[in-house]
Amino acid sequence: GRSHYDVFPEIGDDWKEIHQYCLGGRVHKREEDHFPRADGRTDWIRWEIHPWYMDNEVGGIVMFTEVITERKEAELRVRHSETLYRVLIEHLPDMAVMMYDTDLRYTVADGPILPVAGYARQEMLGRTAYEVLPEASQKTLIPLYKQILEGDSVQIERRTNDRYYDSRMVPVYDLDNEIMGG
Repeated sequence: GRSHYDVFPEIGDDWKEIHQYCLGGRVHKREEDHFPRADGRTDWIRWEIHPWYMDNEVGGIVMFTEVITERKEAELRVRHSETLYRVLIEHLPDMAVMMYDTDLRYTVADGPILPVAGYARQEMLGRTAYEVLPEASQKTLIPLYKQILEGDSVQIERRTNDRYYDSRMVPVYDLDNEIMGG
């Protein structure tokens, strides 16, 4: 028996306009929308509003809402973390980060030293070490990459294109503590 607006006093005019739109026989939805609460919190919701009919006349609206705050906040944390990573990698001189999966397919390739070493990020991502590395580098690096996938950590110094590189290679673990790459 209570009005929707009594239950959710924080509903603003924008929502009331949407409700009127749907009472006109139309459907409206959003996959994600922020919803400021009266206590100062912001919930993230996914919602859809449909009219319902009685005797071929709109009798009211039906609202489906799902609180997706936890998922949205996790996405925002990931985006923030990725931004921090990108800023860090892009501003560390003479450094690159390369990661590969268990198929030796590069999943990350970034850093200012990458082009100096003769590699391009776009040419590495999604391709295997066999496809990217010159044959001489394959002979040195692929056995080391495989050693990393066995759980070892390796530090090497090698010369490429008249420069010396100090590389630290470590296994990368997933949430189940299984090696997912290096």
